Amino acid sequence: MRLVVDGITFGYESRKWIVRNLSFEVEAPSIVQIVGPNGVGKSTLLKLLAGYLLPGKGSICLEFAPGKLVKSEKDAYVEYILIYPGLVSAPVELPVRAFINWFGVIRGIDVDLDDICKYAELEGNVLDLPLGKLSEGMRQRVILTLFMLDKKARIMLLDEPFASVDDKWRIRIAELIYRWVYDSNCKERICFIAHTVPERSFANTRIIKLE
Repeated sequence: MRLVVDGITFGYESRKWIVRNLSFEVEAPSIVQIVGPNGVGKSTLLKLLAGYLLPGKGSICLEFAPGKLVKSEKDAYVEYILIYPGLVSAPVELPVRAFINWFGVIRGIDVDLDDICKYAELEGNVLDLPLGKLSEGMRQRVILTLFMLDKKARIMLLDEPFASVDDKWRIRIAELIYRWVYDSNCKERICFIAHTVPERSFANTRIIKLE
């Protein structure tokens, strides 16, 4: 499987061009870092890769085999995508336990509560708290752990995933991402990580620099 980005151009009405004539291809399995200063278009590029925004010119598609393409404007494309933040308009009033079940329903997957608690290191009464009452770091733990256990997705898009976490969880996130991408049972996964400077945990990965 590979993701093919061919000459995409995109701009909002208030700005001329945010992404202009950008092309690249990524073969799975891969981890790709999208880096650049604030305001350069990293988050916009992630939304384009997610199919949330459509390029004014060019195309984005998943190629599973020669001739077998799924383009980003097609409904089927988003079934393969996970994006944080922004994949879901998370119902923050739901208790964490109910949110986990809700996520499983919308993704059409089975979620194991014990696995979630183990990987996200959830303790005490966290499962009974509304998602919106958790700290940003804890909420991110829950959602990213759900992502890691999603066997259906092929593309994961993470916008500043290390911004609100301590060093211990930073290492844990890196480990989970590596495990998800390079899982021995699936070699068709790509993770894009957007941040201002390259993340030290992914020193040997591909970097796409926006300027």
